[in-house]
Amino acid sequence: MAGSNVVNNLKLRGSYGVTGNANIGLNLYQSLFAFNADYGGEGAQFVDTFGNQDLSWETSHTLDVGVDFALFNNVVSGSAAYFNRTSKDLLLDVPLSQTTGFSSQYQNIGELTNKGVEVDLNFNIVDTEDVQFSLGGNFATVENEVTELPLDPNGVERTVTTTTTRIETGHPVREWYMPTWAGVNPDTGAEEWYINGVDGETTTDFNEAEAVFQGGNAVPTFTAGLNLNFKYKNFFINANGYYAGGHKIYEGWHLYLNQSNAYPILAFNGYTSLLDRWQQPGDVARYGAFTTGATPWQRHSKYLYEGDFMRLRALTVGFDLPRSATDRIGINSMRFFVRGNNLLTWVKDDNLLHDPEVDVDSQGGDVTPGETGLETPPARTIAVGVNLSF
Repeated sequence: MAGSNVVNNLKLRGSYGVTGNANIGLNLYQSLFAFNADYGGEGAQFVDTFGNQDLSWETSHTLDVGVDFALFNNVVSGSAAYFNRTSKDLLLDVPLSQTTGFSSQYQNIGELTNKGVEVDLNFNIVDTEDVQFSLGGNFATVENEVTELPLDPNGVERTVTTTTTRIETGHPVREWYMPTWAGVNPDTGAEEWYINGVDGETTTDFNEAEAVFQGGNAVPTFTAGLNLNFKYKNFFINANGYYAGGHKIYEGWHLYLNQSNAYPILAFNGYTSLLDRWQQPGDVARYGAFTTGATPWQRHSKYLYEGDFMRLRALTVGFDLPRSATDRIGINSMRFFVRGNNLLTWVKDDNLLHDPEVDVDSQGGDVTPGETGLETPPARTIAVGVNLSF
């Protein structure tokens, strides 16, 4: 295709491979003792780790096919790819009966598929001596589904249910699973939930509400990035942004800061969102009547938010001193610039008060994957600088 005026580059590619994953804590296959207990005033030894001698590698079988291209004298370039990854013998922290003395144990359990597309496009729109303008972007989709779980001796599928999530075939891994909030009763100011978890009859007794799948998990199903580069003679602008969507995140600290009970009213500094509370019959509000009682932590869909957000990660405006000027002062180059980081963030769900970027990694720390905590959000900064080259 050397003589083509349209296609400058065209490359087909494909790969298939198997990789292993052991991204869990060390020595979890061992049953270990600890010696830091006190029993009747005497030092004591106890079983600290519930091991699993059958623990093995989790393996991922990945197919990736795609095409790289450049068109119209490299004005348009990019790539497009499809991937399909099947993960077998998943390493999951499986809840155990409390009669074992342990809450959970890592096991190789089940099978999971991830598939989607990844596209990268770049447009070199203007490229002259005085003006350069390019625009680039990428997007990716991912469809996640648990396809296999083992059966118990009775032939019933062994699902893995936590406080807020559930792993079950036909659903995304760790899909949100909890009772469904039905709102605040305008006559009484009491919080209500759907008894069947979907619709219809409601109850003010949280324990009567059935937990159901809430749709989606904490992993975005669509992500995208955009970058812009513009230069006119010695003046330039660079910007890049990021978007993620199709997922949900949970507010883990709502008991202390965002519920109309004693914790945010008397003990902690509650959010101003609590001002939208029920005060008299007929009020339509998001929060129920205030109480000085220390109500327990209850997980439900009121604090499960749409996670879609868009962020302007960086914007730089600058000026390069002309070569004639740098030669006169005896330097190679001088650049003046103003750079802003995280200047703008758009969040789809108005009830989401925390930073929308959350950790979806299940390993390490005390933060549950997909939950907002009290982490410090990315700082919004503005920097003014000068770069000199001698």
